[in-house]
Amino acid sequence: MKLLALLFLVFAVSGKAWGYGVPPISVGEDSELLTDTPIPIPHLTATPTMTDTPLPTFTFTPTPTSSPTAIPTLVETVTLSPVGRMPLDKPTPSPTRDPSDSFQEQGFFEAGLGLDPPVQGSAVPGTAAGAQAAAGILFKDGFAVLLDFEYFSISNSNAAGTLSQSEMLVLPTLRRYLTAGSVRPYLSISHGLAINTTTPGFMNSSSTESYDMALGGGVEFLLDPHFSTYVEAKYNFVFMSGSPNQDIPVALGARLGL
Repeated sequence: MKLLALLFLVFAVSGKAWGYGVPPISVGEDSELLTDTPIPIPHLTATPTMTDTPLPTFTFTPTPTSSPTAIPTLVETVTLSPVGRMPLDKPTPSPTRDPSDSFQEQGFFEAGLGLDPPVQGSAVPGTAAGAQAAAGILFKDGFAVLLDFEYFSISNSNAAGTLSQSEMLVLPTLRRYLTAGSVRPYLSISHGLAINTTTPGFMNSSSTESYDMALGGGVEFLLDPHFSTYVEAKYNFVFMSGSPNQDIPVALGARLGL
C-alpha cells in the first residue's frame, strides 16, 4: 500500500513537470532558481479588476459683470365690462348754459298787491288799494301775452255818509322783455274793459262799463327759471261817458312759471 502511494506521487510530480515544459527540479539545485525564474501558469492569467473611478469635479465661478440696463415694462390695463353688458360710449356732455341768459317758453301766473292814485276824474279823493292777478305765456323771443285782472277800491266818509268807489279792470296785455338776464325790464300795452262802481252814501250803487287802455312798464327779478318777483306801473286811461278817468296803478308781486 505504501508502495502504491509513493508511485502515484512520483507520477503526479513528473506529469506536471512534463505538461508545463519545465525540467524536473532536483532536490539539490540552488534555491535562487526557484525565486528568480517564475513558473508560468497558463491557465491562471491575471484578470484585470474594474474599480470605480470618481468623475472629475468642475467648479464654475461666474465672473461679476456690470448691472444690466433696466428695460422699462409696458403695462396695459384692460377693464372688463360686466357679464351680459356691452360697453356703451358715454355721450359727451354739452356745455351747460345759464337759463337766465335766454328766455324759456313756459306758462306762468302772477299775483301782487298795489296802490292806485288817481290823476283825473276820480269821484272819491285819495289813493285806492287793491290787488292784481294775471295768467299768460312767455315765448322764447321775449314776448309774452297775458290776461290781467286788477281790482282797486277806495272809500271816504263825510256828513252825508260814506262814499266808496271801486274799479275792476280786465285787460288783455302784450308784454315785451328788453333783456334776458336775471334783471329783466319790460314794456307792456293793454286794452280791455273797465267797470267802475260808485256808492254815494246810503244810495244805491251805480256801475259804468268803459273802454280802457293802459301803457306800462316794469322790472322782473329772476330768482329761478320758474320763479321771479316784479314791480310795475301803468298809465291807465278809461274812456268814460261823462269825463275820462286817468290813474297810475302800481303793483308789487311774484311770478310763478309752470
